Amino acid sequence: MVSKHLGVLKQVGVVNERRVGRQRIYRVNVEQLKPIHDWVTPFEQYWSESFDRLDDVLQDIQKKEK
Repeated sequence: MVSKHLGVLKQVGVVNERRVGRQRIYRVNVEQLKPIHDWVTPFEQYWSESFDRLDDVLQDIQKKEK
């Protein structure tokens, strides 16, 4: 499964492959990842805040059970 994922990443240019003997060495193409990073960044804050609120709710539930 990993090789399939790496194959897809290679096709879209996110990783580069270099063969050394029987080994395949992969390198991340950071320039290709930047648009993805820029798109995901706003969601990171949203999910972080959502998980923090969930943690507060779960702690309240645990306190009430004790």
